[in-house]
Amino acid sequence: MKRLLPVLLCLTLPGGAALANAFQPVTRISCPDGDFIVDARPFEWNEGGSSRVAMRYRFRGITLDALQYELYYKNLDAYLHQGQPAIYNLGLELDLSGNSKTYGPDRGDTLYLPPSRFPTAQVQRLATCLAGRQTQIRRDMKRAEIHGSALLGLMKTRAHPPVTGIARIVAADAPLLGVYQSNGNMIVVERDGRVLLHSNSTVNNPMHVVQWGEVATGHAPRTTLRLRRSIQLNGIDYDGQHLLKEKDQRGHRLKEDFEVQWQ
Repeated sequence: MKRLLPVLLCLTLPGGAALANAFQPVTRISCPDGDFIVDARPFEWNEGGSSRVAMRYRFRGITLDALQYELYYKNLDAYLHQGQPAIYNLGLELDLSGNSKTYGPDRGDTLYLPPSRFPTAQVQRLATCLAGRQTQIRRDMKRAEIHGSALLGLMKTRAHPPVTGIARIVAADAPLLGVYQSNGNMIVVERDGRVLLHSNSTVNNPMHVVQWGEVATGHAPRTTLRLRRSIQLNGIDYDGQHLLKEKDQRGHRLKEDFEVQWQ
């Protein structure tokens, strides 16, 4: 049966895939300006009966951009402080060392509230509300089980959220449109800026980064990127077509999120 699982996963009917991809509730927090809602969906099932989990955060009906900075050691920290936005830390004990990760510290996403949609006072009230309810959020994150199915519904999966709480609220537009993992490196898509191939190593290793292309027009999810067909980072050649297949923390491939124009 184990030998057949990878084949059967590819043959799962669309209806079964839709069921497994459904968002499921994690927590709902009543705040002064409206409910803050967290839900999650499973993706990338495995033979052990588990899956990866994608998180979604909504406030006043708007899905918030999220990034777990600590996953990338300190390689993306400059983006967190870009433009000197108001940052509200919500009390998690995060691993900020930039060294190899352990399972002890908390893990949480940083959430962005664009000023064009959320007045400053409203952001402050939300941050205060969530900081005061972090114990409930942590409890609900720990208790949540995200269920899915594969193999025409014959295989059931169960997983937990990859975070223990919410790390920060930032009063700004998210500085990045996407971060995609690529064999120890990452592809970083800046908002209205560059597309970078960037090393993702700990602070005791040298950082390597090269510009692969640029953001051309529009806004996610169908922004256009102008990219080179091949790129070299730290003496290693990479094929652009292969890099388009890399995924982010939601399971989205780069080529699914953006249009591409080859230079």
